[in-house]
Amino acid sequence: MSIIDELKKAVGANHVFTSMEDMLPYMRDASYFMGEEPLAVIVPGSTEELSRAVKACYENEVPMYVRGGGTSLTGSSVPMKGGVVISMNRFDKILETSIPDRYVVAEAGVRLDALNAYLSKFNYFYPPDPASSLAATVGGSLSTNAGGLRGV
Repeated sequence: MSIIDELKKAVGANHVFTSMEDMLPYMRDASYFMGEEPLAVIVPGSTEELSRAVKACYENEVPMYVRGGGTSLTGSSVPMKGGVVISMNRFDKILETSIPDRYVVAEAGVRLDALNAYLSKFNYFYPPDPASSLAATVGGSLSTNAGGLRGV
């Protein structure tokens, strides 16, 4: 079975992109770095799907590039030839909130503006404030140490 077939089995065929037209937006971020054509872009929707896809890539020695909103200026999610881009777009849920303990558990694909809109109901906010908060994600902001204006 090919790696593409394994990925389709792992996350569903509708969430595996292999055409250049579908993959092109995932080949760069907001930086000036331009990536190379990956083998595929996958968009898992659960930790089980993600785990199966990562296992398939690991067993086939295929590099993986995890991607949030694509707003990074670091080039951190820009793929190299032969890799697989893992988009976290479907990991967009706020799972748990404890106001007394001052924490929220959010999936990696939650947009910063959506998180702040949710937290504003409790008079709280997520401190990192990149200019791209409309599209930037929790996972991306953590992985790139994006601080924005409130980064101090």
